[in-house]
Amino acid sequence: MKKISTEIINFESQTKKAQHDKLVALVEENMRELQKKHHEARMEQDKELYGRQIKMVDVQIDRLVYDLYGLTEEEVKVVEGDLK
Repeated sequence: MKKISTEIINFESQTKKAQHDKLVALVEENMRELQKKHHEARMEQDKELYGRQIKMVDVQIDRLVYDLYGLTEEEVKVVEGDLK
């Protein structure tokens, strides 16, 4: 298993704090609301729509986490299982 180095988030850095706050907002506001709508949807096409939107937000969350912790593209590939 390949090791990935991660950094401690420096909340004194305005950039890191902004990245963190954006990530939290994306999870708390967008993802929770989409999951609620997906769960409550009665029509299959609505479920599919919310499912696609959830996947898009999930990709955004992943990217923000990778940026927040300073992962390189190679480390991202390891995390996503693209490298062995």
